[in-house]
Amino acid sequence: MIGGARAAELSGRIAALGIAHDLGFVRSAERDRRTGVWREERDLELSLRPLIDRAFPPYRPALAPKDQTTVCRCEEISAGTIRDAARSGAAGVNHVKVLTRAGMGRCQGRLCGTTIARLVAQENGQPIEDVGVLTARPPVKPVTLGVLADLVEPESAGTADD
Repeated sequence: MIGGARAAELSGRIAALGIAHDLGFVRSAERDRRTGVWREERDLELSLRPLIDRAFPPYRPALAPKDQTTVCRCEEISAGTIRDAARSGAAGVNHVKVLTRAGMGRCQGRLCGTTIARLVAQENGQPIEDVGVLTARPPVKPVTLGVLADLVEPESAGTADD
């Protein structure tokens, strides 16, 4: 469920404290006391989501783009190409990725992954949960060579004599 930034932050705090407890750094009573308030606040944040989903449903044509619509902008892959891959036996998004390169571009599927999953699920009559999620490959977020070069400290870069 999409709950927003505050719900995500609270979920992260709850998870972190749970890990600290599992590692023996926090006692159960302390974990429960601190996470209780966070859980209540998170539940309040999440309680608004069904209302928002009903009040602002997704634009239907965006959920089922026409075949000629570009879905993966990085690799210029159309909805029709993704549907063809699904009809050819690709049961999941990563199989579609292998067959078409959809999701392999600079964004690593951050912009197109959900649409690819939805198209594969619709074409194969599967729940969207069954088609999987795109696996990211390094670099997860593209960086320039200049950024990488700046990571090397001059004194540790070595010299020609080394």
